[in-house]
Amino acid sequence: MFCFCSLVCCSSRPSRAVPKKSFAILFHDSTLGRLGAECFFWRNNTKGKAMEICLKQPSILTQEEFDKIRLLVLEGGETDPNFIEDRLCCSALISFVIEEKQIIAVAILKVPDPLYRHRIFEQAQSPEIENMYNYELGYIFVLPDFRGKKISSKLCDLVCGTSSLYGTFATVRQNNNAMRRILEKNHFSITGTGYLNRKKTDYLLLYVRHGKGLLCCTS
Repeated sequence: MFCFCSLVCCSSRPSRAVPKKSFAILFHDSTLGRLGAECFFWRNNTKGKAMEICLKQPSILTQEEFDKIRLLVLEGGETDPNFIEDRLCCSALISFVIEEKQIIAVAILKVPDPLYRHRIFEQAQSPEIENMYNYELGYIFVLPDFRGKKISSKLCDLVCGTSSLYGTFATVRQNNNAMRRILEKNHFSITGTGYLNRKKTDYLLLYVRHGKGLLCCTS
């Protein structure tokens, strides 16, 4: 059985630019393994500026892109700064938005550590078989000046549409109704019950989405 995890985990640090091309169907041979770089543009109706959405594997990010995404994820405050570089390198797909050469938003399809995944499903008291969910949608962050324009929705739609064959989970603050609607639009559903986050400041909900007909690799 082909295991995507073994293909993308711990990829080397990015070092070169990838030519842009128009947005296209991203699946090849029913795997994500041949995905290179895909980009497309949309027009921001408010200011009339062109925004570019990119979807890349971490190994083909430029060094500049990698560094800017790392800082953006850290600004979101949802990860340990000591491990962010490794977690980005070991992610499956990174989607981000560029406006006027600035990366303003990011959403990442992560390959979670099995122990971390087990803790999440256990805390949520989920009846789901956790090994069926080998990917996590997370590190979703939009710079404050660009919020309210459905950018996070576009990013999540792109990542989720690309990875629809694969079982995926996500955690979200219980009071984050906007993100909950985005997940539900992308066929995620709540499993288990709410639980306190690591900082004991918010209740989280666990959402899962079944893969469409492809057996997931087990840990």
